[in-house]
Amino acid sequence: MFVVLLPVLLLFAGLTLDLGIAFVTRTALSKAADAAAITAMRNVKQGQTKAVALARNAFNANYAAFGSNSPAPSVNIAFTTDGSNNQVVNVSATATLNTFFLTLLPGFKTLNVSTAAQTTRPKLIISLVLDKSGSMNQNGGAKALPPAVVNFLSFFDDTNDQVAEISFSAVATVDVPIRTGFTSPITSAVNSMTFKGATFTQSGLQSGQSEINSVTVAPGESVVKVAVFFTDGWANTIQDKLNCPPQTLLNVGGCSPPEAAVGWCTNYSFMDPVTGSTRTCKSATTFPSQSTGTTMPLNITNISNDAMYRANQVANSMRAQGIIVYSIGLGDKISQAFLQQIANDPASTTFDSTQPIGQAVFASTAADLQGVFQDIANKILLRLSQ
Repeated sequence: MFVVLLPVLLLFAGLTLDLGIAFVTRTALSKAADAAAITAMRNVKQGQTKAVALARNAFNANYAAFGSNSPAPSVNIAFTTDGSNNQVVNVSATATLNTFFLTLLPGFKTLNVSTAAQTTRPKLIISLVLDKSGSMNQNGGAKALPPAVVNFLSFFDDTNDQVAEISFSAVATVDVPIRTGFTSPITSAVNSMTFKGATFTQSGLQSGQSEINSVTVAPGESVVKVAVFFTDGWANTIQDKLNCPPQTLLNVGGCSPPEAAVGWCTNYSFMDPVTGSTRTCKSATTFPSQSTGTTMPLNITNISNDAMYRANQVANSMRAQGIIVYSIGLGDKISQAFLQQIANDPASTTFDSTQPIGQAVFASTAADLQGVFQDIANKILLRLSQ
């Protein structure tokens, strides 16, 4: 009986061992193919030849064969487009396994194990909202920001993605309206940027939101909308109708508590809401606070707190429209809690998992800005390819 049953026992042992190895191999292939697809999509801006080479490296780094019973798998990487004209990367991989016990059966000397991965890259619609307030001259940001932004742009597709650049101080300015072919005009704009004035964050975010919303998305077209907000301090300016004379629309602010503490500024100012130039106003001593719903005395703390509240309201409105917000803070005069709220960062005390999730990142010094902007670019591209 043993002699009769031995072939059957060997067959079951072969199925257990060889098919188990096949399962483990397919898992390894799947992991490696996913890594290759993501890498190819993240690097397509460098050209398909370079993207394929990097994708193959990613595949090899993530593929771990079970033992040495199979040669290197065959890998195919192809670029196509879908019905919405979005770029697609398809990766297929096949490993040929040499069997152990199943080799006793005719036709089972090897087993082919295959997997496939696909990554779609929708088009990006991005608003860059950049702080150009006077404090940028105090911390090295004025020199470090332009090259960091130019490097950031190099990660995106100049012919398919659309990017706008907005700068803000006492007022916000749309330096480059949202468009393809954005690299050259934004490079010129940030390299000629002058840094002076207050920090009217609310206006900058509103302009960024308007630029994103100005893009017409075709029916069925897949896009990802992103706002990247950069600042080196608190929001410190609001706009209201003040008693100067009654019901005069003015911007007021320009100094936050951390800046006042180190002597960068001493008090708030009144500013023209169009030009940002200084205005004289002696009769206004209070303002209608949106954060408290009451009338509050004009002082740098009350103005700054309300400015941050109003900026957060704009960020909430952006997320309600499906816009993902990332925030970048430079130096030690920022409020990390404020920037986390702006981005709906999971670390924020006000994090809302039902809204688009962004991230706040921080550059301790101006020398760190290049790496921080690059980190945000990578996070945006990784989000596209998941």
